[in-house]
Amino acid sequence: MPKANPKRDIHRNMTVAEKRTVAAIRADVEARLPELMAKGRAARIRHDALLNAMKLLHDARVSKGMSLADVARLSGIDKARLSKLENDPHPNPTLDTLTRIAAALQSELSIVVSEAA
Repeated sequence: MPKANPKRDIHRNMTVAEKRTVAAIRADVEARLPELMAKGRAARIRHDALLNAMKLLHDARVSKGMSLADVARLSGIDKARLSKLENDPHPNPTLDTLTRIAAALQSELSIVVSEAA
């Protein structure tokens, strides 16, 4: 039996059932769009807070003249992981990781809860 040609399958016409399924999915997404957009904005705010925390910890490390190796030794976090957290555009540190880095820098991590704007 010959292999299917994926390029040919991409351009085939959808069946009536497939068209109904796609239409239902589109309608569902359209109905949920405001909710999905709000979740996306909230995720972006959380992401920006993590970026800011990592930038502040990086700046503190540099201002104290400490190397990544120094922080790795004091925090118990692998040097490569620390480098990735400082340089990755999408860091995903845990609260424990942020706290350990701050402690290694003889700093304190503070979390402020306030009313949303």
